[in-house]
Amino acid sequence: MRLHVTGLGYSSGGTSGADSLWDGLIAKSSSLRHHSRPSGKRFLSSVPARVPLDRYPELGRRTRYMDDQIIYATTTALDCAEAMSIRRLSSQNHLDPSDIGVIMGTAFAQIGFGIKQVMKVVEGRPKRISPRTGMAFYFGSSVGEISCALGTRGENCAVTTGSCIGSDALDLASQTIEGGRNRAVLVGAAEAVPLDLLVDYCADSLTFCDTEYEPFSARRTGFAPSNGGAVIGVEDPRVAVERGATPLASVTAIGTLNAGRALFSRDARIDAEYRRLITGLVDRARIGLSDIDLVIPTADGDPSTTDSELAAVTGLLPTARGLIYTPNPITGYGISFSIITNIITAVLCLRHQQVPGLACSAAENHEEWFVGDDTEDRTIRNVLILHRSLFGSRISGLVLSAADG
Repeated sequence: MRLHVTGLGYSSGGTSGADSLWDGLIAKSSSLRHHSRPSGKRFLSSVPARVPLDRYPELGRRTRYMDDQIIYATTTALDCAEAMSIRRLSSQNHLDPSDIGVIMGTAFAQIGFGIKQVMKVVEGRPKRISPRTGMAFYFGSSVGEISCALGTRGENCAVTTGSCIGSDALDLASQTIEGGRNRAVLVGAAEAVPLDLLVDYCADSLTFCDTEYEPFSARRTGFAPSNGGAVIGVEDPRVAVERGATPLASVTAIGTLNAGRALFSRDARIDAEYRRLITGLVDRARIGLSDIDLVIPTADGDPSTTDSELAAVTGLLPTARGLIYTPNPITGYGISFSIITNIITAVLCLRHQQVPGLACSAAENHEEWFVGDDTEDRTIRNVLILHRSLFGSRISGLVLSAADG
């Protein structure tokens, strides 16, 4: 089912709002900084997001007890709702509270807050534990907080599929709208994982940048994690027209393939699966391979991911036209909200009919497939977004098209 994107919300790395994100991408103003470890090693990560809480009076005193993950999720969702003109439901007549759902997720829940409370027990201060400690390990907290803040009563869902949350949440939103259970849905994810914990916990399975984010070159050094939140609002096109909403783009195809042989292993032999995914997406979007004007890949710094995605793109698309771009060297890799960040980037490219300059090196021997160093005016009608799960070989993708297409 075709869905209209009618709202955006973004907060990460000191950037608040989709317009500020676009300004940063155009200026190549990176939100990444070097983070030192006690061992003397260092890695790149985003700076903390700055959230102006005075802009969200409906959250009230609850923010005193919220983990940053919940704050990122709720505030970006409220920004998105504002852009959709549904932040104050009583001020509009076309959407009932029961028409609006919230489908979001997180990979690590409120782990920072939870660890602080557990440490109080370890240190012998159990009387000072917050009554919200149990909620710190509940992955659906942000969904409930957002629904309460907005007063929505549609079908909600908390998605817990790690770095695939964005595409899975969007797929679920499409199903609820197509089935008539929702008419509009807030879709997104947020993270606020202590970066030391992330690096220590994942040191054996993931590689983190220690110098610069170069996901495509021979100097691939891993990825730079980022915390924050990203949300998009999607709705039935007929509803958008009825209530006079401005469509920013249309989701014309979504797809996922389980390409691995084990849950937490990354299978390098997935080139054929990527080709199957892309051809299926193009067919569902009712366009041709030559109609793809921009490709935003995973760009997680893993060689097997880049090689498989490059093999599929260069093998399927008819000509090299400077198609490949990623915001990750500017924004960092947001784990659960990385796909939503890429969707917002694609929507902004469609809106401005521009592609920002690439802030990293192109892949050797494939330079002509990547966008150049400078911002380029370009006619963009269809954007292909690809994603491979961080801990496995689950691959997903979607096509975003111009809303008037």
